[in-house]
Formats: sequence, structure tokens, C-alpha cells
Amino acid sequence: MGGDLRHILKAAAAALTITLWATLASASSATVSLHWTAPGDDSLTGRATTYDLRYALFPITQKNFATATRWTSMSPPLPAGSKESYTINNLTPNTLYYFALKTADEVGNWSALSNLLIQSTAIVVGVDDGGGAALQFSAPQPNPARGTTAFTLGLPRAEDVHIAAYDVQGRLVKILLSGQRPPGQLRLVWNLDDSNGRAVSTGVYLVRARLGTEWFERRVAVVR
Repeated sequence: MGGDLRHILKAAAAALTITLWATLASASSATVSLHWTAPGDDSLTGRATTYDLRYALFPITQKNFATATRWTSMSPPLPAGSKESYTINNLTPNTLYYFALKTADEVGNWSALSNLLIQSTAIVVGVDDGGGAALQFSAPQPNPARGTTAFTLGLPRAEDVHIAAYDVQGRLVKILLSGQRPPGQLRLVWNLDDSNGRAVSTGVYLVRARLGTEWFERRVAVVR
């Protein structure tokens, strides 16, 4: 019985999700660096056991995750709260790639899918601090949305970014992106799922973005 209870508790811990972000390390060799904060093994403490990092030329979902290419050069996760970085090389230049990540504990419980990260291996031209360009957080496309919706972020300089989806009662649905981002543009895709990887129901959702010290809010109508 004790073992069954431990397995149930560990399964709950494995429901934590990870937020990925990326930088283009080398456009000439099509190398992308992925970054995230290590999750815990028990809630936000301890150390998870393994990662499963996948990439593909198509949007990765919970259903097709296993068909995406697995990056096998992964070390065991660092302790909870540690900053993790991995470099994916030998990609095709000028190509749009999709990345997603899962983690597991020592009894084999897998987390929900991370945010879907989209990164082009084309050269991204950043905006310098003196250019006068404004921060950008676009309206969602498509809207209304059935399967996914996407936002474009524009940062004139490196900023701390936090983007999350809420229901109309103000309850947190899912953190879509959180952490430091370099200058340039980013396309962020939401799979219209919650923090446990479950599809959200039909309705209106609020996506709130903090880019540096500026706040933006966008409404997304989800239809099923």
C-alpha cells in the first residue's frame, strides 16, 4: 500500500511542466541553444531522473511527441531551480523547428509536455537599444482558435519575460513562457492546453504578457 501511495504522490509531482526558450547559437552551422529551469522530483524540490527532448519540422503535441526526433546527448537533470542549457547542432539552415521537453522521476512518472518552442535557423536580426523600436506582443493568430494559436514577441533589448494564460475568472491556466529573452523576435505557440497538458474547453481566455516592465493583455476565443 505504501508503495502505491508513493507512486500516486510521485505522479502528482510529475505533472509539473517546463518552460523552454532558445537562442540561435550559430546561423552558419544551424545550431540552436535551448534553455530552461530544472524541475524538481518532489514538487519543486529534489532532482528529476531523466529528460526527453524532442524536435521536429511539425508542431509537437502530446499525441505525436514520440514521433519527433529525440536528442540523445542529454545528461541527468540538475537539482531543482538550476539553469539548464543544451545545444542542438547539425540542423538545416533557414528552417523552422519545433522543440518540446518532458522529464521523469525515478519511478517512471513523466511530466506534461513543456511549452512548444518554435525557433528558426535563419539569422535573426536584433534591434539595438538605440533604435527606438517599441516592445511588441501581437494579437493571437488564429483567433478564434481550435488547435493552436500563436503570438509574436518583439524585444528591442534583452528583457525578463513572463507570459501566462488565465480563464475569465482570473485563474491561472498555464505559464506559456518565463525567463530572460534576448533581443529580436520570437513566435510563441500555445497548444490551447492547461498546465497538465489537458485541452482547455470552449471559452474566452486572457493571455497576459509582462515584457520587462510593460504589460500586455490579449483575448483568445477557443472553439472546439
